[in-house]
Amino acid sequence: MFSAIFFNSFIWGGLYISATVMFLLKKERASCLLLFAGIIFHFIFIVSRGFLTGVLLPGGMVEGVFFTPFIIALLLLVVFFSINKQEGDLLLGVLPLAVFSAFAMFYPKGVIPPTPNKISV
Repeated sequence: MFSAIFFNSFIWGGLYISATVMFLLKKERASCLLLFAGIIFHFIFIVSRGFLTGVLLPGGMVEGVFFTPFIIALLLLVVFFSINKQEGDLLLGVLPLAVFSAFAMFYPKGVIPPTPNKISV
C-alpha cells in the first residue's frame, strides 16, 4: 500500500505541474481539466495517508507539505469558475502550486512519529 501512496504523489504532482504549463501556454480549459483531475488524485492520496497505519489518523492527512498544494488547487479551481477573474490572479496561484507540488513529490511519505511533549524541564 505504501508504494501506491508514493506513486500517487507523482500522479497528482505531475497533473498540477502540467496544469501550470497549460496555463502558461494560454490553454485555460486544459489547465482547468488537469487541475480537477489532480484534485481527485490528491484527495485519494490524502485519505490514504490517513489510513497509513491501518486506522484513521487525521494528522497525516493534514500534514502541511501535502495539504498546502491541495488547498491551493481547490482555491484555484474556485478562481477558475469565478465571474470576476483576472489573469494575474491565476498566475499568482499556479506558480506556487507547481513549486509546492514538486517539493511534495520528493518529500518522505512515511509515518511521522509523534514529537515529545516539551512541557518537562
